[in-house]
Amino acid sequence: MIKSNSLEKLIDNCINYSDYNISLVIYTLLKNKYRLSEDNKLEYYVNNNWIIDNNSNNLKKDIETIVNNEFLKRIKYWNNTENNDAELKVQKLLGCSMKLKNKKYILTIIKEVKSLFENGDCSFFN
Repeated sequence: MIKSNSLEKLIDNCINYSDYNISLVIYTLLKNKYRLSEDNKLEYYVNNNWIIDNNSNNLKKDIETIVNNEFLKRIKYWNNTENNDAELKVQKLLGCSMKLKNKKYILTIIKEVKSLFENGDCSFFN
């Protein structure tokens, strides 16, 4: 289970629009659902089986929904916060959210995320 405050910090770090930071959020949210097989194919877990994710279609859908929804929750939090930086964070995170709905961007970010799935984990979490 992901600790809420660590996910919030990861999402807040995305205000610099870094593909790596956005990839960390995706990986953190979906690391138990996806993996990279030995033959470098993305697989997802369903009904106690690992199934090849052809053209990364399931991952694309999960990025557009699950991941984007977490960004929207964080945007809502900052939108309701009395903080000097809140408005800037809302605007930056909205930019990230829009990127996560862009088909071309999703293809780009999947390449970055695949490297995290390939490594099985990353130094950020150690």
